[in-house]
Amino acid sequence: MRREQSPSSLQEALECFSPFLYKLAKDTWDRYRYKIISYQDLLQSIYYLFIYAYLTYDPEKGTFKAYMTTVVKQKLKNMLDGANPPWCKENPFTFLSCRKIEYVLCEDENALDFLSK
Repeated sequence: MRREQSPSSLQEALECFSPFLYKLAKDTWDRYRYKIISYQDLLQSIYYLFIYAYLTYDPEKGTFKAYMTTVVKQKLKNMLDGANPPWCKENPFTFLSCRKIEYVLCEDENALDFLSK
């Protein structure tokens, strides 16, 4: 596949862009290692973002390479800042070793009594 063309399958896209994904993972790991759980978690998250970009790509908006590069880098930056991954609202995963939790909503007054026992 030429990189200017749209990939015909996810497998073809992965084969073509794996070097880019590994380089992005290595560069991110080298720069942000202190806040990442493990390299494997980071790499899996980058592959997740790649699949997200593949599934949301619209050929009318430009080349797959440009779209994928922009989406993966921006979503990765957002995740490094503590945002949830795309499509993960209720049970998000993270590669960060420390993640901010802003608040916990507890409507059951008895729940706090149960937790203190």
